[in-house]
Amino acid sequence: MLIRVTALGQAWLSKSQYWLAQVCHEDRSDDDDDVAERRRYTPNYVEARAALMPAVDFFARAADSASRQNCLTGGLLALVSHDFSGGMQSVLLF
Repeated sequence: MLIRVTALGQAWLSKSQYWLAQVCHEDRSDDDDDVAERRRYTPNYVEARAALMPAVDFFARAADSASRQNCLTGGLLALVSHDFSGGMQSVLLF
């Protein structure tokens, strides 16, 4: 089960890459906070969040499962911590 849940997280993360690239491209065009705030509700942001939420959920489930089975690895922790840092966190939390 652990491998399946991790694979599902990776699949959703891969699916989100196109939308994250679109968001990144939009963000580079203007640094004005008001414009950035309005952009959070654009289709690219909505799609990025829609793809990232399941990825984060599956990685969290995988980490919980691995912890209960006493087989938590550094690789899995890196995936989980990567989801909650940097750009992904900013896309998910607004």
